[in-house]
Amino acid sequence: MQTAMMMFILKSKMNPGDKRFLIDSWIPTITGSIPHGLKIFEIGTGIGNVTESIAKFSQRIRTFEIDKELYEIASSRLAKYPNVQVYHDDAFNNVPEVDELVFSDLPFSQSRRFIDWIAENTVNEAYVVVQREFYEKMITRMGTRKYGAVSVITQFLFYIKKIIDLPASAYNPRPAVSAVYLNIKRSRECIFSKKEIITIRNFMSNKSSKSKVEGKRVFQLKPEEVIEQVGIHAC
Repeated sequence: MQTAMMMFILKSKMNPGDKRFLIDSWIPTITGSIPHGLKIFEIGTGIGNVTESIAKFSQRIRTFEIDKELYEIASSRLAKYPNVQVYHDDAFNNVPEVDELVFSDLPFSQSRRFIDWIAENTVNEAYVVVQREFYEKMITRMGTRKYGAVSVITQFLFYIKKIIDLPASAYNPRPAVSAVYLNIKRSRECIFSKKEIITIRNFMSNKSSKSKVEGKRVFQLKPEEVIEQVGIHAC
């Protein structure tokens, strides 16, 4: 399996931050926080080493891998687990079931897409790895220059809990940046449409412009004030 992984790395045209695989010694650290006996929706099967660990204590896993070569490697590895269904497909084109917990050691380039996807779907809980820089955008407070659409969407809809920092040495090959493992829980019983997410992004792209709230610039608005300003009333 290590040979197959290294061959894939050498041939892959993936972004450098995405061409990484969690080394086996770190797998218990990641999977140990996931509740047992649940249905899992996994984004990015990779070579299947993390999926295999989760399969041993989960009711069922639906796992999606967009890369054909990785899909074939993982399918072979996971064939002995009847509770695992491996799909050669883009997970973001699929809808999770309400009772499925989402898990992903997310490719760094897909972090924003992940936030949009869980905002658009009824994802009640997720365990996900993101790049540290992106995590900082998720949690940064209003009034700072890092505060943006990601901050607003994340903080308005979800509770974010950092489980552990993941050093570059947790991966093979080592990425140039570190990562953070998170638990995300929905805090509001509402979802955003794609159009509403685009509206939020457009509004937050002009951070220094004046808002309709007296004395406040856009980047000084609370997430709730941003949602009100852009006219989203479903929540």
